Amino acid sequence: MVAVQREKTKIVIIDDNASFRSMLCEYLSNLDEFKVIASVDNGLDGVQVIIDKKPDVVLIDIVMPKLDGLGVMERINKSDLVHKPQFIVLSAMGQEKTIKLANYFGADYFIVKPFNMDDLVSRIRQIKFMKQSSATSYHKTEPQCNQPECSIENKINRLFNDLGMPANLKGYEYLKEAIKMVLDDISSINSIYKSIYANIALTFNTTPARVERAIRNAIEATWDRGNHNLINSIFESKVKCFYMRPANSDFIIMVVDYIKKSIHI
Repeated sequence: MVAVQREKTKIVIIDDNASFRSMLCEYLSNLDEFKVIASVDNGLDGVQVIIDKKPDVVLIDIVMPKLDGLGVMERINKSDLVHKPQFIVLSAMGQEKTIKLANYFGADYFIVKPFNMDDLVSRIRQIKFMKQSSATSYHKTEPQCNQPECSIENKINRLFNDLGMPANLKGYEYLKEAIKMVLDDISSINSIYKSIYANIALTFNTTPARVERAIRNAIEATWDRGNHNLINSIFESKVKCFYMRPANSDFIIMVVDYIKKSIHI
């Protein structure tokens, strides 16, 4: 029997720190599932490399010469590329405002330097898994729209940003995945712990209980510090008084309904 060879995840690294790029390249190249296809030190070259090489994942810094990381993501998302890469921002600038900006411009994940290399590998694997699982599901509902603002990922990022949800919380990422799962299969909300929390826990190498607590924390933080007008407009049918907060499942299903209406599903 001939063994089926798994396709490697193609990675581009864009960072002006030569030693950091070299370390990343060496570490990832030692893992059979990844292939670093290019490594550049500035944003302008990064844009061209992405267009020419068509990577699956781009690891990118924010502050760089010629064009910063936000500019790179903006140009790529506005480009005519059919298969746009997933972006993981690796930056020492871990302020909440910076994280929100990165998410707004299309970052799939934001990891603050310094970080554990195992965490980065987990994020790359998670991105590939979610992209594969979504390729045959809800992304098919928008064939008429190939602009970046039409993607599910960006719609969730922008909604969370508008709600005022702190982007540095783990629950922010867990909620994004939960919402995408429910968009894919609405019945999964009926077994939120066994279906949604368990799958997210497996992806992020944690436990369902921690996923549940992190999501709860993100919702509470949004209610405490977020955009009260938008919160009321989206959740008023579930929350009779602003000081009452929706259950995790109610929050997820209301956001799913909101996004479905915005893309006319």
